[in-house]
Amino acid sequence: MQRRDDAASRRWREGPVDSNTPDATTAPEDQLARGRKRMREIAAEDEAKRQRLVTELLECLGRVPTALDRENIKTLAASLVRAERLRSVGRSDLEERRLIVQQQRALGMKSVSAASVEAQPDRGA
Repeated sequence: MQRRDDAASRRWREGPVDSNTPDATTAPEDQLARGRKRMREIAAEDEAKRQRLVTELLECLGRVPTALDRENIKTLAASLVRAERLRSVGRSDLEERRLIVQQQRALGMKSVSAASVEAQPDRGA
């Protein structure tokens, strides 16, 4: 049996080419460098989100935070950011959500209805 070696058969073997597929001229080292750079960017973005969440959660705690509260809040913020990241790439965040609920209980946090939030005076005023 003779093998066809025309453009159509090459496309079938190699798969579709799109703008996300690196061309043959891109060195693997360049691809790795871009991947590492993007991972550092993602880590920096996540760290910034975690820090904002920690600050907000400490302000909303309703009491002077203990050292244990601070550590629990850091863990809670990390879990929230990780769950968001997992969800954004289409993966399940179910286990992270379970951890979040456990951490909220450990901190004594409770869900608040929207009506009660609207009824409270603004802290910043």
